[in-house]
Amino acid sequence: MRFSKKLFFFLMIGICLISLNAHAVSADEQICFKLLPQPGLFGEGAIFLQLGVMNYGNSHVALAGIAKKYSYWFNNSEGLVHGNAEIFNGNVEVSLSATEMSSDNTAVINYSFHLRLDMTTLSGTYILTYPGSTLVRVGPVSVVSCSDWY
Repeated sequence: MRFSKKLFFFLMIGICLISLNAHAVSADEQICFKLLPQPGLFGEGAIFLQLGVMNYGNSHVALAGIAKKYSYWFNNSEGLVHGNAEIFNGNVEVSLSATEMSSDNTAVINYSFHLRLDMTTLSGTYILTYPGSTLVRVGPVSVVSCSDWY
């Protein structure tokens, strides 16, 4: 009797996983942003965000994708980003968490973005922060064609 309960349990888990896989969520569209460094920030280049967009309705949007950071003096880097966007007070507020591997592949680097965008143009400003650090980066944000992604 005990064996049949375990078998039934694992069969039900398997059926649920197959069912979930058959109904996987896909991104509705893709959007790309270019984040420029604040004027006078020496050595830092642009950051490109390439994000898949999933609209859950009622002004709730999930985002996931890649951040590519360019630098004039340091190694360029790529990281994974995920977060959400909410529409309120006439703006689109975007909060993204990001991680990337260190250049020597021995550590994970965490950072976060907050973008405040105009609803009509989707341009605005951003803040990039690293937890536990005083390093903060701010600057303008603009929408770019995803074909410009390189």
